Amino acid sequence: MLSFFRKQFLEDRIKPILFLQVILLICAIIVYLQTYNKVNYFYSGILNIIAGVIFLLNGIEI
Repeated sequence: MLSFFRKQFLEDRIKPILFLQVILLICAIIVYLQTYNKVNYFYSGILNIIAGVIFLLNGIEI
């Protein structure tokens, strides 16, 4: 019973972080597909790196 509540707490805590990660990935895809400018490729890469770091931190915390 206690482990169920702990798991539920962790899932509720991670949901906003996962939502932020999905938003970053969508922004990266939009920026990547928007134009063929090298500056936008750079920004798309930065957004992907930030989303990847968030993903890794989620995996490490759990």
